[in-house]
Amino acid sequence: MKKTSKRYLVLLVAICLIVFLIIPAAVFAYDFPSTNQLNKDKLTPGYEGKLTPYVELVEAGVGYVNLNFVGGYVGGAFFEYRADGVALTSGTAHPVVSGDFIYPGVWVVANTIVNETLTANEYVEIRLCLGGERDWDFDWTRFDVLLPIDVSIDIKPGSYPNSINLKSKGVVPVAVLTTETFDSSTIDPTTVEFAGAAPVKWHLEDIDKDGDIDML
Repeated sequence: MKKTSKRYLVLLVAICLIVFLIIPAAVFAYDFPSTNQLNKDKLTPGYEGKLTPYVELVEAGVGYVNLNFVGGYVGGAFFEYRADGVALTSGTAHPVVSGDFIYPGVWVVANTIVNETLTANEYVEIRLCLGGERDWDFDWTRFDVLLPIDVSIDIKPGSYPNSINLKSKGVVPVAVLTTETFDSSTIDPTTVEFAGAAPVKWHLEDIDKDGDIDML
């Protein structure tokens, strides 16, 4: 009985190893011939000096990236995208990447640029493996979004308590304080809202008298 049990155990381990080695290889079976950076630099293998499809970052904001999808000198390109590395587990089978599925994407024809804003919690990834040509395909390329940060504010500086009446139609002074991890002088005041209200005027001043500059 002991010899039989060991024989079955060895057989089970061997089967598990075979499954472990074979299945992952079949899930994403595609050798991407290029990279996004090589395409952007016109260094695509075999197409050096020619414009091949690529994507470039225009702007990164809190929770989003704005990207330019650039078409190549010939044919069309379908750039797939995904957010935060979330992989599809079902859908339309991918005709190029064996075992994978087709993600949402952006179609770009030759010699054109399409601008898109994509949202994510941490990052957006783009890959190219659909379209007219396969010679300049590239695997998932990451573009990070900006992450929100906590800032300290002082409503009606110098008053206590720091209360506010949201139904009031008056002007309320609000200071954004500079800390060791945040410089309030870097704020673009035109992008700020407090309780849905935009600032009508602003200036820089050491509000809390700690030696650094705050924004009021």
